[in-house]
Amino acid sequence: MAFNYSGLSGLRSVLRAVGITKLVSYPARLKVKKRVFQYYKTKPTNVSVDAGDLKFEMITGDVAEYVRVMSFQDDMHLLDVIKTKLPADGTFWDIGSNIGLYSLYAAKVLKGKGNVVAFEPEKRAFARINENFAKNGLNNFKAHPFALSDENGEFELTVAESFGDGNHSLMSKTNHIQGGTSYKVPVFKGDEAREKNNIPVPSFVKIDVEGAEIKVLHGLDKTLRDQACTTVLVEVHFTILNSIGETQGAKKIESYLKERGFVNQHWADPSHLVSSK
Repeated sequence: MAFNYSGLSGLRSVLRAVGITKLVSYPARLKVKKRVFQYYKTKPTNVSVDAGDLKFEMITGDVAEYVRVMSFQDDMHLLDVIKTKLPADGTFWDIGSNIGLYSLYAAKVLKGKGNVVAFEPEKRAFARINENFAKNGLNNFKAHPFALSDENGEFELTVAESFGDGNHSLMSKTNHIQGGTSYKVPVFKGDEAREKNNIPVPSFVKIDVEGAEIKVLHGLDKTLRDQACTTVLVEVHFTILNSIGETQGAKKIESYLKERGFVNQHWADPSHLVSSK
């Protein structure tokens, strides 16, 4: 039986304060160090990603991008969710796609059928997504250079020094981004962006938006209620949500999705909630 992590926000803060989370995360940090060492041995400009029985090529412009690509090996439990839940002719939305790892994987799962739609407002990452898809010769794909939220406008995006980090955020109190800058990016309500750009209703929605996940979901009310939309995989950034006052953010996300028909829910790991109809 899968564990429900939504009620552990307060405990996470306590564990972080006494240093327990550092001990728990030590194996992950050790993996990062090993991958950094691997990169500097040859400084590859591209690597082949082996995701089970699916393979694709990724450009690696620096060590951060290489580490991000190689970390894909740790996400097999999430990839299995995509492979299992994404219909053969479905539409996959990758909200906060960064360099396009999940988008590429979904395109491979679809085998040229269906659609992959990526949303990435960070300029360098947006360019890289398109380069990676071109490199793999995939054409069932469209990337949009804007963010999704619960309102329209231009908002400040804080970006990491290396775009491959993926730690880009619209949330004003994110102090975890080191060495970066910020600039304004276009932001649209998801429902309005879909209708304006004639984007197909997603069968599967993946969300990784560094603390803006509640806002993204609120902007997709109509889309989520559509019967064609059957699965949502959302990364819940507990630390960022807590920093902006959303101490019950995970529970709010669970409830919001249940109200829109996503009654089958489980936590794939301590940060990823899977919800389906």
